[in-house]
Amino acid sequence: MVMKNLITVFTLLLTCAVLSAHHDPVTNYSIEHLTENAEIVVEGEVVEKSTFIFEKNNLVYTKNKIRINKIFKGEPSESYFYINTLGGIHEERKQIWNNHFGFSDGAYGVFFLNSPRIP
Repeated sequence: MVMKNLITVFTLLLTCAVLSAHHDPVTNYSIEHLTENAEIVVEGEVVEKSTFIFEKNNLVYTKNKIRINKIFKGEPSESYFYINTLGGIHEERKQIWNNHFGFSDGAYGVFFLNSPRIP
């Protein structure tokens, strides 16, 4: 449950960052700042991808399964997490978005995760 919430928050933060980067200059944060402000910091690799159509906006999304290979901070409850990105090919439908973040097969990265903050 905690990991699902972390994924949802990270996906929302990632989407907001991508959307704001499209309209405004990108704000650069130091690794120290990102680490200090994250509950969990992990290194991981995209090991599986699938697509789906989100019914609320009728857009294609790609669900990226990330395997955790190394933990730098925190205690994740699972060895995998998921990040949904806008665009992809689902059945006969293809949607590609310029200026939107996506993962290639086997992509490797460091992820800074937080649990949701409910107002």
